[in-house]
Amino acid sequence: MSRNPPGPLRLQDARIRHQRPSPHPNFLFGVAYYPEHWTAAERRQDVRRLSEAGINVVWMGEFAWDVWEPQRGAYAFDLFDRVIADLGSVGIRTILGTPTAAPPRWLTRDHPDVLRTAVDGQRTGHGGRQHVNPNHPVFRAVSAQLVAALAEHYANHPHVIGWQIDNEFHCIGATDFSPLTAAAFQEWLRHRYGRITVLNRRWGTRFNAGTFEKFEDIPLPLRDRPDGYPPHPGHLLDFHRFTSDVTCARLGEQIEPLRAANSDWLIIHNGFFRHLDYWKLGGPLDGLGIDLYPGFGGEGRAAQTWAALKLEIARAHSGSFIVPELASGAGGSRAGNLETPDPGQMRLWAWQSVAHGADGLVHFRWRTARTGPEMHWHGVMDHDNIPRRRFRELQQEADELQRLAPEIIGTVVDVKIGILIDFEADESHDAVTSVLPSPRHQTEHILAALLGRHLPAGLVHVRDDWTGLRTLFLPSFGTISTELAARLGAFVRRGGNVICTAGTGRRTIDNAASTRTQPGHLTRLLGVQVIEYGATRQPLLEVAISPDHVIAAPHGYEIIVVRQATTCGAWRRLPSFSKARVPHPAENLPALTKNALGRGHALLLGTWVDESNVTPFIEFLASELRWRSLVEAPAIVTAQRRISPGNRILFLLNHAAEPTTINRVPAGTDLLTGDQLTHQLTLPSYGVIVAKLV
Repeated sequence: MSRNPPGPLRLQDARIRHQRPSPHPNFLFGVAYYPEHWTAAERRQDVRRLSEAGINVVWMGEFAWDVWEPQRGAYAFDLFDRVIADLGSVGIRTILGTPTAAPPRWLTRDHPDVLRTAVDGQRTGHGGRQHVNPNHPVFRAVSAQLVAALAEHYANHPHVIGWQIDNEFHCIGATDFSPLTAAAFQEWLRHRYGRITVLNRRWGTRFNAGTFEKFEDIPLPLRDRPDGYPPHPGHLLDFHRFTSDVTCARLGEQIEPLRAANSDWLIIHNGFFRHLDYWKLGGPLDGLGIDLYPGFGGEGRAAQTWAALKLEIARAHSGSFIVPELASGAGGSRAGNLETPDPGQMRLWAWQSVAHGADGLVHFRWRTARTGPEMHWHGVMDHDNIPRRRFRELQQEADELQRLAPEIIGTVVDVKIGILIDFEADESHDAVTSVLPSPRHQTEHILAALLGRHLPAGLVHVRDDWTGLRTLFLPSFGTISTELAARLGAFVRRGGNVICTAGTGRRTIDNAASTRTQPGHLTRLLGVQVIEYGATRQPLLEVAISPDHVIAAPHGYEIIVVRQATTCGAWRRLPSFSKARVPHPAENLPALTKNALGRGHALLLGTWVDESNVTPFIEFLASELRWRSLVEAPAIVTAQRRISPGNRILFLLNHAAEPTTINRVPAGTDLLTGDQLTHQLTLPSYGVIVAKLV
């Protein structure tokens, strides 16, 4: 990797973040390596085998605080110095992890109050990860001192090219409920609202006689409620905003000494988890990464769509991104094991990551741990350290990625249909008691349906630049600011399409119900008003577009009054229910509308989307908006296109265990084999084509 990467690195510098190309000229390919787990003889053998595997980077150090600092203030760099030098001698660079996710025993022994407090008031014991209170000043101080020492020691090391900050913020512990955190939260609220009267007004604390006299009276939500009564929505939303801000501050404290030591270092973090605003977190970073274990999603199509969602979340926040942990074998640290990947699946998942925008892959892990809770979380090498098929598959990936990197680096995923995502939309929904599908839930199913039709679709952050997009989905964003409404209106007037689902524009930024009639600030854009809505215990209605084309409404309905829009679909009673059971007065009223504005259109579906109704909804939109698929193939095939000026790369991946036929394939050359594409082709099980299109 070059010591002087071209162009701006920081995510906050990218004008269109989800289209940001790779900030470094080489494709990073490697494994997570834990030298502290192995003998000197094994480490010497590993250097030779890692070189034979064809990797160019290792990821290590993120859980080795007790190695780096065996006693407070006494730093030991010898082990990692030797390993980094040995790897560097065969051309393998190192990305180190700041090891603050797993503090050592001397810290929790000498300062037991540093341990994280659970919602029930119990302190977390030492062990595992993220077991300390991120607000504790002693933890913050020793973390800063350790990172500063690491930064100084490796500042000019020729083989250390970057850092991962901590590890998977909020994966295991996101919140703390200690008195110290309560005081920090109160101070955060004081800074946000200034006066307690402002907080009372904006939260609406008169409900249940909940008015606060001073900030010191405000407890942490979720505490001291054995009756299970739900917390105040504004209170809980602000607590999760506070939790996110604490983590963003921790990240900044670690970045500062690293940047000061070596401004050329690549600095990233791996996520993505709850109660954390990754758009804000990622700003000062050079990229974000997603840890990918498709087995968590299930098998076959389920694993394919689960992995696509995770990869798209990373791309939406980072543009070019890295997969710091990519599954190599079966996972087994929980009640049951994830399935062992079939021959070819490890490679398939690698190419799926690249198809969605990854410009770096790190398999987890090099050798399977022989002790600890993850001793059956399998890596490339098994416990007996004998190279087998996963090692050979790793070599194949390395060879292919090295050959194709010049064509791939610099390209970005071609997205024309975007699904908007936002921390605020998800957190505000989750802070309110509701049985209705969240924005996150609907996004998952909309993305799966769009990619299943092989459309140029992906996730886009609501705060990003939307240049180049033709359609935007807005799945039940409860809060619509005047600024967002203006941006959406301008997007439609320029010729774009905006598609909303039920529940849009229902709440304020403080998670109170809006006094505006839904859809609030989007009323003019959508050309309708929603005068009533409700949830149903069982499906009673459906959206009838034509006698043969219906969209189910399993969760609920909105009664829509058309102002300027046209009606594309109306509510129809299910034949199995009498008219008396149908919500008044929904039957025959508009349920799906389309409003022309400028050169574009805004559509509203008066129900929520899930797996039961997303397919006919997308079928309607594809016809109405004249979308064109990249290829014709079963949904089990991934079809993605990456582009740059003068270059188009088409990825075709078969996630099925049997051959699959693909039709309407464009002309091009398979870069893996040199073969010319044919109009119809058959991909073998777990087969991969990476084609340069003419």
